[in-house]
Amino acid sequence: MKRLALMYYEMGYGCGQCIIKAADRKYKIGINSDFISAAAALGNGCGYGGQCTVITAVIIIFGIMFDEMTMKRLRIKFLDEFRSRYNDFNCCRLSAGNNCVSIIASAAEIADRLIEEAEDEIRYYNSRL
Repeated sequence: MKRLALMYYEMGYGCGQCIIKAADRKYKIGINSDFISAAAALGNGCGYGGQCTVITAVIIIFGIMFDEMTMKRLRIKFLDEFRSRYNDFNCCRLSAGNNCVSIIASAAEIADRLIEEAEDEIRYYNSRL
């Protein structure tokens, strides 16, 4: 997912859009192109330097892919790990100390790992039924 997200970023997609597009392509989610376009509205911390759009995009992907309990668990794991790496969620403060490419790469790696772990757990539990 990291490679795809960075490819989309280099193509000119916004931070959140590239995460959503990468997850859509890798996991074959089937996200509507209008949704990808709408995600541009979240860019630059919703246009005022608020919460990093990458974070929002990852959480949206969790919500699309998983049931509510799994999504909430993944959201907390993701936020904990992201905060431990960057010590912040704010777009302006994050981009002041890091480049967006590294933030996108890290977020994609974390999200990808968490998604794969969750899918493995689901497969395991389903095989035991």
